[in-house]
Amino acid sequence: MPIRSILLIVALATTILAACATPSAAPRDAAPAEAPTFVFAYRVYTAPSIGIFEVVPQDRISDVLAPDASTTVIRWRTPYPEAGSLRPADLDPLPRHILETPFQENPDQLTNHAYWTREFVGVGPYRLDRWEPGSHIDAAAFAGHALGRPKIDRVVVRFISDENTMLTNLLASNADIAMDNSLRFEHAMVLKREWGPTNKGVVLLDPTQPRMTNIQFRPELANPGAILDLRVRRALAHSVDKQGIVDGLFDGEIPAADQFLPRNVPYFADLDRGVVKYLHDPRRTDELMAEAGYRKGGEGAFSSPTGERFNFEHLVIAGSQNERQSAIMADGWRRAEFEVREGAIPAAQATNGEVRATFTALSSVATGGGESGLNFLASAQIPTPANRWRGNNRGAWSNPEYDRRWDSFQTRWIGASGTGSRSSSCARRRRMSPCCFSFTVLT
Repeated sequence: MPIRSILLIVALATTILAACATPSAAPRDAAPAEAPTFVFAYRVYTAPSIGIFEVVPQDRISDVLAPDASTTVIRWRTPYPEAGSLRPADLDPLPRHILETPFQENPDQLTNHAYWTREFVGVGPYRLDRWEPGSHIDAAAFAGHALGRPKIDRVVVRFISDENTMLTNLLASNADIAMDNSLRFEHAMVLKREWGPTNKGVVLLDPTQPRMTNIQFRPELANPGAILDLRVRRALAHSVDKQGIVDGLFDGEIPAADQFLPRNVPYFADLDRGVVKYLHDPRRTDELMAEAGYRKGGEGAFSSPTGERFNFEHLVIAGSQNERQSAIMADGWRRAEFEVREGAIPAAQATNGEVRATFTALSSVATGGGESGLNFLASAQIPTPANRWRGNNRGAWSNPEYDRRWDSFQTRWIGASGTGSRSSSCARRRRMSPCCFSFTVLT
């Protein structure tokens, strides 16, 4: 149901959020999204048998109630600073009249329902007219939207996997907007040169997603097992030339990154002073590997006292930019005399939680930025068979002190009193080397 007015009551003491909504015109699917649709959505999002939805904020909610058709009450397990500003995808309503019966009859098959593709209905400004998988989506303006009918009558979303094809479409005016990672940095530079003299278009570069390298901490998967040794992890970090990565991918237009949060947070200076930085230092790599018992043999590769050569696999999600990053990183490791195998997870498996979590050594990924994304190293975010491989802590790093600090962090409002806590939490995490940051992705 489109919402014309909303009243939010945030009570951290009782951890209850109440939202009272006034319905607008009849929604386009002819079934109003009243309060019970949020109750139903919570049941679906937390169903263990489904296990594909985001854990947050559902893991902080104890119950969702509907005292009447226009009132939704969310009860929180713990204080949650963002309780009064839930964003899209946090607790989106789901249509009971379409999904409730399939959910009750066979929840395991709910994700195969046509609602998620060709029969989708929602409460946004556009109505789905046609969805051709792998080709395009046609959408028409919805006159009953809460904020009024959109000014653009129709929107066509095309799926174009090849960046060069995307660039050609933009230059030929066959497309109006290219979103997210559909173009590489060099394509953006071409567009700026072509569009600049005539003001035909605008290129916005937004460094939003930290790019980091996860390390596998599950002993049964870690190969080589020495990857669990802190000295080895630090040695690998010192052999990564971060400046070489940003020079190779972005012509040095963005700085290298040493931690998770962006430079525009108000306490970045304090954070930057406290974070441990792993500078490119091949000599320090040699020293740390020697401390871990590895020496360079006659062929230069690191070997253990038993003669076992140190080699590992580094994975990325398939894509030209990701694979170029992998090649630059692998070149640095090989110059430091590491043996590395490069691999790419097919794009079709990018949402497969088990595939993403069962790498053997290193996996470089882009993750959500901002303070809320700091949960990616919390123990509750470790994917397992029991939780259907949900969670962003794919390397399975776990530390009780980090968990305690993360829980404390979530219950505090942003302010001067929280700055030191945020900075020290990030600095402590870095000394443990659970991952290695390279740069912030431009979109």
